[in-house]
Parts: sequence; structure tokens; C-alpha cells
Amino acid sequence: MRLVRRGEEPTLETVAAEAEVSRATAYRYFPRIGALLSALPLVHMVGDDDEILGDASRDDASECAWRVQRYFYDFAVDEEPAFRRFLKAVLEETLREDQEPLRGAYRLRALDVALASLDGEVAAETLTHLRVALVALSGIEALLAVKDVCGLDAGSGRESLEWAARALVEAARREGEGTGDDEPAR
Repeated sequence: MRLVRRGEEPTLETVAAEAEVSRATAYRYFPRIGALLSALPLVHMVGDDDEILGDASRDDASECAWRVQRYFYDFAVDEEPAFRRFLKAVLEETLREDQEPLRGAYRLRALDVALASLDGEVAAETLTHLRVALVALSGIEALLAVKDVCGLDAGSGRESLEWAARALVEAARREGEGTGDDEPAR
């Protein structure tokens, strides 16, 4: 991360030098720079649920979903060069036949907490669709769509994505009200 923040293109050699380990050690654990970059330790950079959700009431799924969306979108904005390199590395690694997708599930974990108040209020299938849609509205993928596809600045994109996150939660809630089921979804 220090190399990326300085604007340098990381290689295994430069990472080894920065970490003050031998090149052989770096290659023993990471045979390619893509493997190293895809294992970027985001877990140490992503806040816990309290940091992500702040003082939002856990009963307000709309507010909580928006806060998760905003947190991961802003995280991508703040670390855009690093995330673009990370995404490039992940995409290159997943093109290898022997490699499974290498993405963390930080957004899903946070969204599970954010949407917990909807459990039993909306159908399980609706909740699954909502989680997927909200993941797509956050993080580097959303930032790329806002900037590279729509030509917006990060702030304007943030406003549109907030609107979308809140609208999706409310639509899921309305769908849950209209099911007519006597028993809530599990």
C-alpha cells in the first residue's frame, strides 16, 4: 500500500525491498505480483460494524444500507489508485485456470448487519436480491461505473448511489408488505 500511495507500480522485487525481506522470501509466498496484490490485507483497513454504521439505528434498514454503501464507496474514492491496481490484479489472477475468484466479502458481512431488521419482514429471495444490488452500488465497481461510464465526479455519483440504495430498501420493504403471506419469510 505504501508503494501504491507513492504512485509506484509494485513488483515483487519492490515489495520485498519495502517489506525488508529477501526476493526469495517474497517469491516463496507469492509467485506472481498479481497473487500478492489480490491478497491485499483489506481486513486491516476495513472498519468494524460500529465504524461502518455509526450511530444509525439498527432497526432502520434504509439508513444502515446507505451507510454501508457510502462507507465502501468512499473507501474506494479515498484509495482509488490502490483499488484500481487491486482490481486489475484480481481480474488477471482469476483468468488463470487454476485460480478461484479472490475477493473478500467485507461488504456482504456489513450488509448482513445493516439489513438484519428486514429478516422476517421480506422474503428471503428478496433479501438476497437486495444484498446483491447493494453490493453493486458500493466499492470500486460502483466508483468505476460512476466515473468511467457515466462521466460523473465522485460526489455526484455518491448522491445518485445513496438515492438508489435507499430506493432499493424501500422497494424490498413494499414487496414484503404485498406478499399476503400469513407467515413471515425466514
